[in-house]
Amino acid sequence: MRDAFLSEIAKLTEMPFDTVFAGFRYVNFGGRSLYVQGHKGVVSFGTEKIILRVGKRRLEIVGEGLCVQRLSQNDIVVNGKIVSVTET
Repeated sequence: MRDAFLSEIAKLTEMPFDTVFAGFRYVNFGGRSLYVQGHKGVVSFGTEKIILRVGKRRLEIVGEGLCVQRLSQNDIVVNGKIVSVTET
């Protein structure tokens, strides 16, 4: 019963189940800015790719002219042309 409820929440948010309940979330603002809450650290960063640790997984942000506008222990804001955001 609980899993069905959680699956329904994932459908409503249009995000993968694992993303919704992995302890982190992100919001892409029109491909120009990305806000990530709940990251566990920066693995690597450059102007075309930024990789964050999110629990046992990684979040890969690919784009052009990427720069970190804000970084705290739990949150990060990335600006630039965001082409894709994928979990690995």
